Amino acid sequence: MASVHPLCQLSWKEGAFHKINGGITWETGPYLLRWELKRDFEDLEIKITEWQNPMIDRKGDSQLIRKVLEAKCNFNEFVLCVVKELDRVIKQRGILGYRQEWQGYTFPIDGFLALKYACLNKKPFEITKKNNGTSLEAELNLLLEKMD
Repeated sequence: MASVHPLCQLSWKEGAFHKINGGITWETGPYLLRWELKRDFEDLEIKITEWQNPMIDRKGDSQLIRKVLEAKCNFNEFVLCVVKELDRVIKQRGILGYRQEWQGYTFPIDGFLALKYACLNKKPFEITKKNNGTSLEAELNLLLEKMD
């Protein structure tokens, strides 16, 4: 999301946030969920499809695809909901606890902080000119800051 959010693109170099073309695939055991997100200015088109995970069910029909959701919503409202949920999860689990729960994945802290700052302040997180970086103290404060 940080790769397509306009406030996360203003002060960051191109490619700072990994952009996945074609959507995100989420393994849920015997099924794979494919999330396709397409931003059109203020709108976000969401399409979620499901199919059998060939790594789990080798006898299943991997061509059998089921549409789970096709919807359009406000981009900023969707981002805010995602950021609030990530904020809840990281405060509940912790960074290392998140990694322990979801073994193959680390918490996307850089994109999360950029999105959280954009949601709370309606502007991009600033890169300081003198150190060509950010303030660790400001980042930690942002991580702990409550969202309403």
